[in-house]
Amino acid sequence: MGNIVDFFTSTTQQTFDLAKKLASIIESPMCIALDGPLGAGKTQFAKGFASGCGITDEVTSPTFSLMNEYDGAVELLHIDFYRLAEEDLQELGMEEQIEDWQGVVLIEWASLHPSILPIDFIQVTIKILSESRRSFALKTIGDASFSSEELDEYK
Repeated sequence: MGNIVDFFTSTTQQTFDLAKKLASIIESPMCIALDGPLGAGKTQFAKGFASGCGITDEVTSPTFSLMNEYDGAVELLHIDFYRLAEEDLQELGMEEQIEDWQGVVLIEWASLHPSILPIDFIQVTIKILSESRRSFALKTIGDASFSSEELDEYK
């Protein structure tokens, strides 16, 4: 069982900043499994995370494109499982793409297809606490790790 640390934000900018900071302290290759209800801030988190990877391109949700690749100091593969069935993932070779990616893979709606996730990853679960307040439960799975002290300002 992995280590779980909770963090909190009160604005979309804080969500962006939390994700940006997380991106700056993890080592590649890594998978981030991102979950939360509609409107929780998954795409805002992804935008901040991409910024922390040194990506300057506009980051959008890959709901319809299914997958977006971004080049930066760290390469980011941004995937959305929301509209995908298990057969789609197999047909697209998604498991192999995730395993072979040398940067960071960030997967929105990751819990829809847990069998595709690698052995080691960081699970990020967002909960809506109020209109603007969010909680982020970060859980390390397998050998994944990060220094939670770097994120203390969000506790």
